[in-house]
Amino acid sequence: MSGAVTLCSDELLVECQPDHGFHITRLLERRSGVNLLWRRQEGAITPCPTDLGPAGDESHRTFDVDLLEGGWFAMFPTAGKPGVLDGALTWMHGEVARLPWEVLRATASSITCQVRTPSSGFDVRRTVSVDGGTVAVQTVAINSSGNNRSCTFGEHPCLSADAFAGGEVIVDVAAGHVVEPQPRSAAPALDPAGGLAWPVAHDIGGVVVDVSRIPAVPDGRHDHVALHPTVPQVVVTAPLLGGRLVQRGDSQLPFALLWRHFGAEGSYLGPARVLSVEQVSAPGIGVQDAIEGYAVTVVPPGCGVGYSFQVSWQQEGSPT
Repeated sequence: MSGAVTLCSDELLVECQPDHGFHITRLLERRSGVNLLWRRQEGAITPCPTDLGPAGDESHRTFDVDLLEGGWFAMFPTAGKPGVLDGALTWMHGEVARLPWEVLRATASSITCQVRTPSSGFDVRRTVSVDGGTVAVQTVAINSSGNNRSCTFGEHPCLSADAFAGGEVIVDVAAGHVVEPQPRSAAPALDPAGGLAWPVAHDIGGVVVDVSRIPAVPDGRHDHVALHPTVPQVVVTAPLLGGRLVQRGDSQLPFALLWRHFGAEGSYLGPARVLSVEQVSAPGIGVQDAIEGYAVTVVPPGCGVGYSFQVSWQQEGSPT
């Protein structure tokens, strides 16, 4: 077991948890001392078990209740809700975020880890590095199963809605829709039939909702909005901190899923105040949407798939 590994630059402190799905649990903006990532609670983080647990619908509960400590994690070999790929049930957010990883090398500014996915048979290697105000990740997965393997993938940074309170999500959207069905919410749910003209949606009471806005005071909403950005870049502003976070994916991550959870007491996460713009390889909220969108990636034996992603913290007045 390796424990937490901390990477540093002059601007950011990045805490990685190889034993816990290689999650990044702190993205500390050093000037303010604020963690830009949401954490369920502070304190030591328990290593993940070496088995994946039950697949299918039950894997949603086990991830949110037993494994999710917050932070930022990779989704592979599936992103989002589970379904059936290659004739077998998958796990919520895939396999790699549920397993302990092996540290291959670590320096003051980068760490490389690897893991074998026990069900799908991928050998996955991932490097996290920090340079100035930017954290970059490079992920490569080789199919060692001996058979064709289907996959979807992406990045899931859980941002603190407190750190970004009063801000907005800025993205150039070519198309999008409110995901159906909506999760349990302490506020009226968004209405999928009401359409989406980014950033405007409607709730089931007919009230106009600007889904790009991050409320200064939690409003109890819990929803998902699927997006197809014109370019894989998202900006999230943080007026209280005088800056913004810029997320950039490569061409392998052309879609996004906006998850908003602003104190929705009826969910597994209870009063959590968190948002995420998950940048992903396939449209929608999970495996079935990827299948219907003809966006599943098939990897032959011995071949691989890879992608890059980065987040950059920028103070007001700096160029994007």
